[in-house]
Amino acid sequence: MKKNINLKMITSVIILLLVILILALIINSSIAYLARKKTANNVFSVGLVELTIEEDDFPEENKDRWMVPKSFLPKNPRLVNTGSVDVYVFAEVTVPYDEVLLIFDTGENINMPDPQGRKECELFNLFSDDTQAVSGEETDEFTDDFTVTDNGTFTYDHKWVFISSSEDTANKTHSYLFGYNSMLSTEEDHNTTTNIFDKIQLLNILEGELSDDNVRTITVKAYGIQSEELKGSLTISDPDDLTKEEIQNIYRYYQNQEG
Repeated sequence: MKKNINLKMITSVIILLLVILILALIINSSIAYLARKKTANNVFSVGLVELTIEEDDFPEENKDRWMVPKSFLPKNPRLVNTGSVDVYVFAEVTVPYDEVLLIFDTGENINMPDPQGRKECELFNLFSDDTQAVSGEETDEFTDDFTVTDNGTFTYDHKWVFISSSEDTANKTHSYLFGYNSMLSTEEDHNTTTNIFDKIQLLNILEGELSDDNVRTITVKAYGIQSEELKGSLTISDPDDLTKEEIQNIYRYYQNQEG
């Protein structure tokens, strides 16, 4: 009698173990299948970050024209989002400098060289017509803060925020990096920045100080990063009204992505 009971118990235990094993196999197979299915169904969207620089007031035929000292020439660079994704943008403006003798343009001796002698200064003034335009500080030397030399002037549109500056002594240029305080979308009415500045002016440099073959140019470079890239990485309170700290953080993130 006991043998029959033990046999039945053993048989029941074996059956139960087989059932558990079968269920475990079914569950494991289902999990593996679902995982494969999930992986197979991942969808990745690819966006194109593409920027152009426009200067609609600076005709092509004027790009290599001679400038008359103290006269103004239209030059109004702005960035346009021509890609397929929303972006945050930056612009780097590079201005040439040199040690030159200026014409004294105040007082009676307007045709005489400046009595203070030769000075190292930026060769162009850059002006914004924005009523809220921001101006670089005047200083006797170039530093990492936004400055211009004591003979230079640089005003820029208030929607552009200064980030940093650098000096290239070999090529004698100062570069100024700005970030735009609004995201540029792909929509036509919201894909363009304001002008960084609107016009330039050559300083009143004494004739012969700069050789004819010494071409000096103002260059503008554009950089951008798609806004989707930043989600989950940086906190942006309002993409249409970025703070200076947010713009600096976005640029640091951009630099890290660029390596």
